[in-house]
Amino acid sequence: MKIKMLALLSALIFITVLSGCVQYNIALEMDDNNIDKITVQIAYNEALLENLGEGEEADVQDELNTPLKEMGFLFDDTPNNNVVVTPITFEENGMVFKGTSYEVTYENESVLESTDERFKVIPLKDNTYRLQLKLNVTEEVEEVDASVENNEYLDMLGLLGGKMEFRIKTSSNVISHNADKVINGEYIWDLLSRFINNTGESEVFYIEYKVSEDAYVKNPVREEFIKKYNLAPNDPDFYGKALQKINILYGTDKGLELDSELLRLQGALIYARLLGLEDKIEEFAKTNPDYDSGFTDVPDWAKPTMNYLFYNKLVYGKGNNLYGSYDPMSEAQFTALVLRALGYSEANGDFVFVEAPQKAYELGFYISDTSDYEIKNSDRLTRRDMCYIAFNGLFVQNKEKSGYLIDNLTAMK
Repeated sequence: MKIKMLALLSALIFITVLSGCVQYNIALEMDDNNIDKITVQIAYNEALLENLGEGEEADVQDELNTPLKEMGFLFDDTPNNNVVVTPITFEENGMVFKGTSYEVTYENESVLESTDERFKVIPLKDNTYRLQLKLNVTEEVEEVDASVENNEYLDMLGLLGGKMEFRIKTSSNVISHNADKVINGEYIWDLLSRFINNTGESEVFYIEYKVSEDAYVKNPVREEFIKKYNLAPNDPDFYGKALQKINILYGTDKGLELDSELLRLQGALIYARLLGLEDKIEEFAKTNPDYDSGFTDVPDWAKPTMNYLFYNKLVYGKGNNLYGSYDPMSEAQFTALVLRALGYSEANGDFVFVEAPQKAYELGFYISDTSDYEIKNSDRLTRRDMCYIAFNGLFVQNKEKSGYLIDNLTAMK
């Protein structure tokens, strides 16, 4: 299923801004993460349309129907018997509007399957999701006369009856949103006024909601791991102890030092262990005894690992023969390493480095995590923060091959 919601919205906004006499109402009804129904109502000001010549009226009608034709309505391969088309007539503010209502019903169609980057559901944690729609603004309103004030233009559209609203109704518990109004449990965005008044390049509409316990996303691999090692998820040191069990995290005579600051060198070593490179690092050192990364701030005991990582272009330095071994590590830096371990690449456009934490959420890193853990300082991670990210990353599907990071680990074989 390929949701075409965003392309449709963009086309409809453009037409509404130019014509001014059209009303669009797009409503999405959801049950947890499943779409039950989508309704699109398109209506025009009858009096204004009648004042047009016969040819002009036909052109406007074609213009109104073009977005639906181009989008294949809203979804590819929608069965015809699931689409109900109904003529509509209604009066608003003394004006009569006539048009068409398109209603599509679905069975077991999940919004999680959206392939449009601008219309997506982002798994957060503890069964909470963020449904987000992002539209470009500048392209849609560039035709508006710059000499007309925004409020004046909106007033003019209002006099003509122009309106465009997007609505979401869900059975889930909505915990956050940026809707313009909520009426009878329906979250409503006034797209037209937002676009006319927006001074940026895009506009984002969202709701964050918690699905029912019946829809809770459990990861069986994670559950099996916790059971195998007899771990207690409510233990404050749970993530560190979990990584210690599989030789990802080592302690000192002071213990795991989970509240100590995570350094770049430590992050790189964890990265190598997540990839299960121990045997390859040992073999590389034997076959290339004279190779040296050139990093002057890497201690001797860590050189075999750093030599291998640098030679294979898995890590890079900061210049002047320095890796930055003792620099603090940020959430973006460490999360980017975990994403690369999962087969994602900045070079291929899979994610943007500074947005690595957001990408992790989108991939569902934390959706099965029921803790209330929060990273306090995203610029300077602690070892505890690192464990939280790394542990959850172990149970995310690899992009390029089947399986999980946990499958790489010698301790699990």
